[in-house]
Amino acid sequence: MKIFTLLFSLLSFSLITAQNINWEKLDIDNALGKATTVDSQGNVITVGAGPMNTNSAGVFVKKYDANGTLLFESFEAAIQQQTSGVLEQARPLEVITDSQDNIIVVGFRFHTDNTTCPLPPCIVTRSNKIWKFSPTGQLVFNKTFDDHGRGAFVGIDSNDNIFVNGTGLITDTNNDTEFGTILIKLAPDGTTLFTDVRDVVGTGNSIEMGVMDMGNNFVAVANVTTFDTKLTAWDASGNMLWSVTLDDSIDTLKDISVDASTNETYILADSFPPNPIVSKIDSNGNIVYTQTYSLGEQVVSKGLEFINANQLVFASATWSDLGNDSTLHTSVVNTSDGSVAQNTAYTLAQNLSRVRDLEVHPSNGSYYVGVNSTTNAGSPASGTLHGYNINSNNEWHATYNASNDIRALAVSANNEVYLMTDNQWNLAQFSTTLSQDDFQTENIKLYPNPVQQELFISSNHNAELKNIQIYDVFGKMIWNTNKVENLSSINFSEYQSGVYFVKLNTENGKSQTHKIIKQ
Repeated sequence: MKIFTLLFSLLSFSLITAQNINWEKLDIDNALGKATTVDSQGNVITVGAGPMNTNSAGVFVKKYDANGTLLFESFEAAIQQQTSGVLEQARPLEVITDSQDNIIVVGFRFHTDNTTCPLPPCIVTRSNKIWKFSPTGQLVFNKTFDDHGRGAFVGIDSNDNIFVNGTGLITDTNNDTEFGTILIKLAPDGTTLFTDVRDVVGTGNSIEMGVMDMGNNFVAVANVTTFDTKLTAWDASGNMLWSVTLDDSIDTLKDISVDASTNETYILADSFPPNPIVSKIDSNGNIVYTQTYSLGEQVVSKGLEFINANQLVFASATWSDLGNDSTLHTSVVNTSDGSVAQNTAYTLAQNLSRVRDLEVHPSNGSYYVGVNSTTNAGSPASGTLHGYNINSNNEWHATYNASNDIRALAVSANNEVYLMTDNQWNLAQFSTTLSQDDFQTENIKLYPNPVQQELFISSNHNAELKNIQIYDVFGKMIWNTNKVENLSSINFSEYQSGVYFVKLNTENGKSQTHKIIKQ
């Protein structure tokens, strides 16, 4: 196992500080926000669980167009048997659309049965749930697989067949009874094509929910078990191809991505103490490499996605009782050997931060990260949204004030970015661009960086500048001047140590921003 130490460049890059919320839907249906996605027409689908003021929760599905117009809303009620003491709780976890823009929601159901235990409520074994809705919101089917655990991940093949993972003790469609990792396949009409369970637990007695992704006639599921971490592969007919034990440094699985052209599988995990790990496994189940990335602090990671054909991106955030702030790290790594191609570090205002979601644009090199942050005491809390582009090195950062608990992001082909929260079901569309019309010139330089006293400006073309602004890490402008023609330096001695952004604005409305470290 190799270890990479990420060295963070403090050279200049372009930062976009202005992002607008085009529209938002607040406190939707007294429910908890759970998942969101964008269909092929650029409409956004958001899914929630509720109502929150009842003991039984059903599934809400809403679709909005890109202008925020509600196209439909559907509600699939939970089972309520108040007199018998049985109350159902439905929990959607993921939503995707198929080639016809049908909407597939997966999650789990648990219920409390106060009639069968001496000290109620009793929590009955979780069941895997799969709902399908038409593009206009009609329920196509509602399937329950008792004892199949949580349906946390869903995939669609080229024929719109549905694949969902699970865990538990079941008898599958081959009449095998085992405790382990489960794969379910449904036809587009909801017919069960197969269930398959594989004992990857061995002599242990526990298995975690796991992560799943699909390739070409290929499904991969990774699970942490009592003693090790297993990656299991099936073909699309339910035949197990192989199972491999992953590196023993893996403590928690975070994400999985399969290259559909090669069926090579990539796993993102956290070690203990927390450092991100990426493992590559070839299509035959051989481990190609396992890389650990040392970020110099305790972090938790999330979101392994292809940013292009040869590179993956993931994000990590500091989770530590020490200090008053934390850091969001993003890492672009090469698939060939796991080496670091690009990385960023951004200071967050609170010391306990967790990446909730990472989504990539389908073609333009942009990716977006949603983060929740809090303090040791649990408040105040904040939710932040961060955008990056690997081609232009542009990035921007925004705080979402309507709610502090970001749950999921979605990105359209038109570069609309949607943010959904869960403690209060909100949905917001951000107007963003990461292809900023910057002026790029080598004639203006800022040095030294890091700076202690004076930040010098070296330029033969100050006349093209209109003004210079300095922002702190929260986006607050702390210094501004329009007197730039003869300006040769900026006094940084009065500023506290940390990260600042110096923005250079031209007469024709273009800009360039430099990240400066004050020591």
